[in-house]
Amino acid sequence: GGVLFASSCTFDGGSGGICGSCYPCDGFSGVGATIASGGLLIERDSSAMYGQPILQGPVQHLADETRTLRAPASVRSDGALHLQAHGVPGEVVYLLMSNGGSWYAEGVDRRTLSVGPLIPGGRRRLGGVNGAGELDFDLVLGPPLTSGTRVRHLQLAFLSSSGTRFSNAVAVVQVGDDAPFLAESEPVRIDPGAGPYGNGRTWSTPLRDLDDARRYSLAHAEAGLEYWLIEGTLRGDELGELNGLGGLSTISGTAYLGGFTGVETHPDERDLVHHRTRITGDLLGDDAPGFQNRSDNMDWLFYALSIYQGSPGPLRFDGLEFTGFGSGTQSYHRLIHDYYAVSIRWCTFRDNFFPSSVIVGAGILDLSHTEWTGNRGGLASCGLAHRTFTVRESLVVGNTSRWSLFFGAKDVDTVLEGVTAVGNRFERPESAVFQQNDSAGPASLRVRNCVFSRNTADGALVETAHFHPNALATSPHDIGWSLIEGWTGGLPSTGVLTGDPGFVDVLGPDGIPFNADGDFSLGLLSPCIDAGDNEAVLAAGTLVDLRGNPRRVDQPSVPDTGLGTSPLVDIGAFER
Repeated sequence: GGVLFASSCTFDGGSGGICGSCYPCDGFSGVGATIASGGLLIERDSSAMYGQPILQGPVQHLADETRTLRAPASVRSDGALHLQAHGVPGEVVYLLMSNGGSWYAEGVDRRTLSVGPLIPGGRRRLGGVNGAGELDFDLVLGPPLTSGTRVRHLQLAFLSSSGTRFSNAVAVVQVGDDAPFLAESEPVRIDPGAGPYGNGRTWSTPLRDLDDARRYSLAHAEAGLEYWLIEGTLRGDELGELNGLGGLSTISGTAYLGGFTGVETHPDERDLVHHRTRITGDLLGDDAPGFQNRSDNMDWLFYALSIYQGSPGPLRFDGLEFTGFGSGTQSYHRLIHDYYAVSIRWCTFRDNFFPSSVIVGAGILDLSHTEWTGNRGGLASCGLAHRTFTVRESLVVGNTSRWSLFFGAKDVDTVLEGVTAVGNRFERPESAVFQQNDSAGPASLRVRNCVFSRNTADGALVETAHFHPNALATSPHDIGWSLIEGWTGGLPSTGVLTGDPGFVDVLGPDGIPFNADGDFSLGLLSPCIDAGDNEAVLAAGTLVDLRGNPRRVDQPSVPDTGLGTSPLVDIGAFER
């Protein structure tokens, strides 16, 4: 039942705007597209709406600091907002407001300034600016909402003999008594099989998709929100209306969590080993072996509008499986993209096809407890200068690519810990599991508790199939307590093994060695048992391995050859 006031915002166009494609609809009817602070809430020519003149004379399109619409200093008991216009004495003030219900404005003496429903464009004359350069008025919004939310966009026009100038743009949001998840701490529950009348607050009343969530909540207020997705298999287009890129628009700071069975009240209650939310980009369900029949497959899924200043945090994914994305025909398309930051935990990427690009791209990238199996093309790229790229407790198996799988920018600090990278095949001799894009920058590389085995570049089992020469040329680099097949020892390292990792089953059901369906946990005779560096997992706060088992378990029959005090961590993504 409350009213919120937002200033210095960016408003995305409406159902009748210039672009006509922005979502969610903000209540505009014919009012211009993207409105930044100081922009206009009228059409592009700033002179007419539905053929009716709105303002006459020269128009100054950009607001200046002299003409402002101040946030309310107080709110009346009936919900009216006390607002103040600041301009030049003698100017006549008009209030411009997007359509969305009746309203009227009163002076400070409760004298009515404007009454009745809106005309197209929402123009109303308020009065003149006094000698002090001020005009006080109260904005009364009605009728009160009982359900959902209503967003109205406001701006003032100051008219004088020299023309028309505009104030900053602001928004007023009315909130119904039942409007859900306005606080960041309240998640939005989504189940595509739900009925049409949910509110997202409980698993008995979930919303059907992200579009429903945005219709019911504040427009573009998803930063910091968590969307909880029910377990099962969903098509990417079932999550919501696709944007012009063929994906879903989101912003930094949003979290998408899967693996819910419909009873959880906290993400920690999920069993992500046995319950995931599977999102497929194969819209027709007709993918064939060898990445055939991919013309219908989605080339984008999440494209984030990043927030660089005062960002609420990275775009987050947790408990999801992504499969069947990428038609294999588009360059530089990505399943997930955010110029700022992405955090991915407990997610699987399987059978995706991005031959000339990567699956995930971000300025800052944090991958933990992830699986990358049977994909074609690059996997992840971290490209924001002076930032970090971290991969922990992850399995990278049976991927094929012309390019390297993981890329770091020239001055990105990269940490690889608890990674098992096996059986990845590169079509070019200069491609590898990890590559630093440019060795000239002040990049660093730290490798701990990792297995790099049976990765081939142009068919050769060589050291450079694990690490591109640019990566090994980083300074400083710190490689130790890992098993790296073909390691020459030409660079300083500590505790590096070079033999057979001793996996449980490298063949798997298909009988093809080192393919994606093998079991790459450690057999009892593996030299990787109790051979890792405890400091790495303790510093990172890593408690469990990729299967959710305790990360440091002692095997009494195996000598401790690692670094630290027993129990010692094993090398690789799985603890024996």
